Amino acid sequence: MEININSDGTVTAVVDGVTCPSCNNSIEASVGLHDPTIVPKEGDISLCGHCGELLLYNADLKLEQAPMSILREIDPETC
Repeated sequence: MEININSDGTVTAVVDGVTCPSCNNSIEASVGLHDPTIVPKEGDISLCGHCGELLLYNADLKLEQAPMSILREIDPETC
């Protein structure tokens, strides 16, 4: 994973070789929505920008379909 620090201080994590397991669209980068300095780590959730599938980063920082039960674990106060 390559980390780029943009001129506005945000961070773009280039996730080369990652595809959405649902639609096979190539995922080229990841950007934190609430904290733009965060880079993805195991257990983080994401959305495919192409099909909207709920995804989860695994230990290899590849994306897999997230179980819908993960939505119950999200704290709306901190997300």
